[in-house]
Amino acid sequence: MPTNLLRRIGLRDSGSVVAVALAGSALIHLLPLTGLAGAAALQALYGLPPLDAAGELLLRHRALMFALDAALLLWAIRTPVLRTPAIALTLASDVGFLALGIGGLSPALVRVAIFDALSIGLLLLAAWMARRSSSPQA
Repeated sequence: MPTNLLRRIGLRDSGSVVAVALAGSALIHLLPLTGLAGAAALQALYGLPPLDAAGELLLRHRALMFALDAALLLWAIRTPVLRTPAIALTLASDVGFLALGIGGLSPALVRVAIFDALSIGLLLLAAWMARRSSSPQA
């Protein structure tokens, strides 16, 4: 990204872009955290019919795992050595959901897929800018 464009949008350098992109993806992965509150929160979050105990447990676990993923992304902002594993883990999760859901997403899950696609874009931007800033030409 040209330096003048970064400054124009308020970002000092490529490291700032990486930080904003990682934080954006982390925020997306914190959205399901409300699902830890239980079945009613999960139903509201995903537009689901009433859940059985197993379904509730799986989705609450998903919310917990996403919160841990978000924590790793936030930690990677300040710890560059964690960026590649954090980005790889989150990309695998986001791309995996989209791949598993091809052709079979309910309208509520299409909303989840849109957020995953946005996260993928942010993570690819973070990876590209991190790589660019660490290369000798940067």
